[in-house]
Amino acid sequence: MDGDMDVMSSDYSGNFKFFENTGSANAAAFGAPQNNPFGLASSGYYNFMALGDLDDDEDVDILAVAYQYSYGGGGVASFYYYENIDPSIGLEEQELNVEAYPNPFSDRISVDLGDVATGSASVYDLTGKRVFRTAFDSETSLRLDLGELTAGLYLLQIESDGGNKTMKITKQ
Repeated sequence: MDGDMDVMSSDYSGNFKFFENTGSANAAAFGAPQNNPFGLASSGYYNFMALGDLDDDEDVDILAVAYQYSYGGGGVASFYYYENIDPSIGLEEQELNVEAYPNPFSDRISVDLGDVATGSASVYDLTGKRVFRTAFDSETSLRLDLGELTAGLYLLQIESDGGNKTMKITKQ
């Protein structure tokens, strides 16, 4: 989840196309498409797809319907389900020793970075949209001004080469 919108589509030959947004959430820029990314295979003519958390495991899965027309009339529809599998299974993920306070907060929240020196801090709303991001270098703490956000529950994610930590934060 990098906080911007990417595009997933298919072509008339049943190939999946993935266009990664290499710009930002506010200024999108798309490069050449990746054909059949993420281990997906072409599934026939006239693909239609739905992306969503179909198995309630907090990641995006794909349901594709391929329709192959028969020139004599009629056709065949096939359904394909692609489950997103967590590539980090079997790898030990390092959780950072990071604290955020006060929580709940009014306009500003402080983040004690512990031994994290370089990385980024992002805030996401509950739809997964990134609403705030800042990078830091050689810092021991951050003071995030989130006064523009409406009251509610958010996720604060601290990312660095040493690991990640996601915390629930509440704006009053």
